[in-house]
Amino acid sequence: GVYWIDSLLARRGGDEAIRSHALYVKLTLAVVQGDHAAGLEAVAEASVIARRLKDDGLLVRILANQAALEVLAGDLPAARATSADATALAARLGDDMSFIAAAQSEAFVAFVDADFTRMRDIGLAAAARSRQCNEIFMLSVHLTSAGMGALMLGDHAAAEAALIEALDASLVVDDRPGLAMRMEALASAAAMAGNAQRAAE
Repeated sequence: GVYWIDSLLARRGGDEAIRSHALYVKLTLAVVQGDHAAGLEAVAEASVIARRLKDDGLLVRILANQAALEVLAGDLPAARATSADATALAARLGDDMSFIAAAQSEAFVAFVDADFTRMRDIGLAAAARSRQCNEIFMLSVHLTSAGMGALMLGDHAAAEAALIEALDASLVVDDRPGLAMRMEALASAAAMAGNAQRAAE
């Protein structure tokens, strides 16, 4: 994935809209791979182009991923500020996809801040918006946030319900890494609820 993205980005002078989206894909891959340097380099150029093109929907997604990178890099003040910027821009835009994107970084920040009530509530609200626009992948992401938040709050039934629905959504979009992660989360939920046999299954 990164090789082909870098090959595309090496072709200077092309369509800026295509370049900004390619940089966003590189940024997303950097978040997944934990490559802070590559991710922040992509953010710097992608955000400039998105602002120049007035592509605020893309800018929300860029800011949300930037916040995630800042969390992974340990810069929590920067992550909180960037995520707040993404959320404010999403609120101005008012569309489902912007809300869903910004909510992902807000839930991540809430997790590292150990604000599990906020994490759960953000996940539930974003899951509802994901259903509304039939965004199945992000539905699985936000149900996982809701489930993990509920789990950390000791609400094992709510955690299991959210994580099972997240697992189903992962199956629909064939998200195998997400599937494995949600199965592990369900096992943790069962163990924390005192159901060792179910956790082992």
